[in-house]
Amino acid sequence: MDSSAEAPFWWLGALTALAWGLYDLGSLVHQTKQVGNLAQALSGSKTVALTEDSRDDLRFSAFVDVALAAVWFGLAAAGWWWTFKVFADEKGATAAQIEETSYADFIAAASVIATAFGLLLLLRAVTGWWARSTVGLHVWRIPLLQGPLVDFGSLQGVPTGWVSNDPKHAVARCICTAELVQMYPHDAEEIRESLDVVASPHCPIHGIDAINSMSPTEFTHAADQAWLWAAESPWPSRNGQGSGSTVVLGFTGAAFTGYYASIDKDGRVDTGEDSDRAEEFIGQQLDEPEALSAPPLGGIDKIDLHGSGFSGFAVRYKHSRAWFVADETPADSDQSTD
Repeated sequence: MDSSAEAPFWWLGALTALAWGLYDLGSLVHQTKQVGNLAQALSGSKTVALTEDSRDDLRFSAFVDVALAAVWFGLAAAGWWWTFKVFADEKGATAAQIEETSYADFIAAASVIATAFGLLLLLRAVTGWWARSTVGLHVWRIPLLQGPLVDFGSLQGVPTGWVSNDPKHAVARCICTAELVQMYPHDAEEIRESLDVVASPHCPIHGIDAINSMSPTEFTHAADQAWLWAAESPWPSRNGQGSGSTVVLGFTGAAFTGYYASIDKDGRVDTGEDSDRAEEFIGQQLDEPEALSAPPLGGIDKIDLHGSGFSGFAVRYKHSRAWFVADETPADSDQSTD
């Protein structure tokens, strides 16, 4: 053992890191088993098919960490070879010469880092494989507004209260962009180049009057448009029924969070060409409005959106965009099959 004065601190740090890692690994194993038990309890006899994109994403997720680990191990091997070569070349040199010219310690430090990254990725690959084999492949219908999973697939990727600014899909008589440019002329170029802009309350197409002039049927059919909803409103969530409903494919817990997917018109689970891994947030890390309750005053009507595949209602207001009021439903799970 190293007898230098710093040695106890290095050993203490190493043992602390080891204890923390073992605790974290134990928590991961416990969580994965709980998710597996939940999946087994919720799963019925229903199975769903996967699209080719979904199967490709699952294969990629199983391979990518191993491939990256191999790259890091290759870099580490090259670094260690170079380090020992430098050591061999320095054999017989004096301490003063080594102090002035040696760079082996820098190469060795980089090799240690590369080795650590490789081991971390390999551990992640092994735990991910174990978690998927333990839990199984399931399609999760989760109340995305009420749990730690964020639904990035809602409203076609546009925030509530905003409207697309894509010139390819320009809408006649829309004044949302023009009004922002008028209000902030110094930012005109940036506004015009933005993918999305805040919907104007006075716009004849995307304004509050336009929202309230819709019949309940028209509103229901357009409920997946972000500009209908107040910026403070929760994101409208799908109820997991029918074409277009948002689900999570392959979730096993922290070991593998799975992919956001949707149910296509043929009833298959599709992650799409630009698939997104599901992400978990804890507490206030979730970038979401704190006030999730619709205002109690000023309401015009309440529209049932279940017929369009949403898990809740829309409440329209005289002087505000609509608010989404979600159902309080537990998560459920379907088993997937190829």
